[in-house]
Amino acid sequence: AKFPLLAANLIDIETDQPVDWDNVQPSVMVDVAGIKVGIIGIMASDALLATISANVEGLRVAPLADSIEREARLLRDSGASLVIVTAHAGSRCNEFDDPMDLSSCRLSGEILQVARELPAGLVDHIIAGHTHGGIAHVVNGIAVTESFSNTRAFGRVDFTIDRRTQAVQSRHVYPPQPICRFVDTENGQCASPDEESASYVAASYENQAIAPTKAVVAIAERASLRVGEIKAEELGPLLPDAITLDGQPESALGNLMVDALLEMHDADVSFQNVSGGIRAILPAGKLTFGSVYQMFPFDNRVVILELPGADLRRIIEQQVHNVGRRAGFSGMRVFVDCDDNNMSITMLLADGREIQDDENIRFLTNDFLVLGGSGMLTPVMPEGGFQYSNDLPLIRDTLVDWFRIHDGQILAEQFLNPENPRWNLPDPLPAECSL
Repeated sequence: AKFPLLAANLIDIETDQPVDWDNVQPSVMVDVAGIKVGIIGIMASDALLATISANVEGLRVAPLADSIEREARLLRDSGASLVIVTAHAGSRCNEFDDPMDLSSCRLSGEILQVARELPAGLVDHIIAGHTHGGIAHVVNGIAVTESFSNTRAFGRVDFTIDRRTQAVQSRHVYPPQPICRFVDTENGQCASPDEESASYVAASYENQAIAPTKAVVAIAERASLRVGEIKAEELGPLLPDAITLDGQPESALGNLMVDALLEMHDADVSFQNVSGGIRAILPAGKLTFGSVYQMFPFDNRVVILELPGADLRRIIEQQVHNVGRRAGFSGMRVFVDCDDNNMSITMLLADGREIQDDENIRFLTNDFLVLGGSGMLTPVMPEGGFQYSNDLPLIRDTLVDWFRIHDGQILAEQFLNPENPRWNLPDPLPAECSL
């Protein structure tokens, strides 16, 4: 990037200081028309919990307010007339008529709490995010803005600064400004360009018509045309009815996924986070690449581990209590019993043989789970993480290849066997039941 990435509260545990990486720094000073503006970057306190744990080993997130105060004082000492915080942390408000009226705001939201903790006069503006909400308010003397998500709107705060003293004389906080080409004059909301109505007019901002940048539109149209061609490619199979996630984790679609992966690779058991990884059903009709992409839009890779049966048993124990988001698997059936809260787990391979604790199982999963995602494999993750190869294909590519060689009709019932379910659990399941 031609600009620095700002991370004031991402801390290297070994040094107990902000990370010292190429082109990453806590803050930056820029000159805007002769005015020194300091900019600080921070992330939400739970940021590291939302990514693969192996990728953030040795890092921690420092308290937001403390990190902002430290950097803001340094910037003020270096002559900053304005100090702005860019934050991947947010909250939301519902009314924007009066920036001083916080009655519609969720004051417990992280960024509003941070604003209230900062010393008065130290920070001028916080540009928030993360929560996809709207804010255009003044909190503890600080202008705080957040403009929803997906570039649907932008925020604006005007500051008047005395060039002689470099002091802020006034500010004006504007409501979030929607970005659209047409507006419905009856309600002021964005209107669809594909619909016609007498109340729809071309949108404008500051008395200038809003129009797309031609060069950007040309790039987007070329990309859209190519993507459309790729998405429309027919893979071969015909689906008389949609294959859905009904009945998770033993849904027809979840079982199809794990079965297909196992069939395409040399493994004993296929294990996937079907409740979170699958993002769309497969619709009825001729199956296209686009439908498979929507079903699994992630670039996760197939990983095969050699796991002892005892480790697989511990993974299953954790999943037993992962109600609503249990993993899906293929190649085995699992039987769980609870006697006086003592759990027993029997795992039978496809040939009926019971998996023993001391035997190695070829365990097919994905790199997201292997790196700690969703915590599904963390009960058996070795110190330093699993050692694995990146040579195997993407999950999605494997599924596409499987569909190409199954070019007839595919029915949901092919992947459901109510008389012989894969998960066999006591009902009710005692919350204290464990190995």
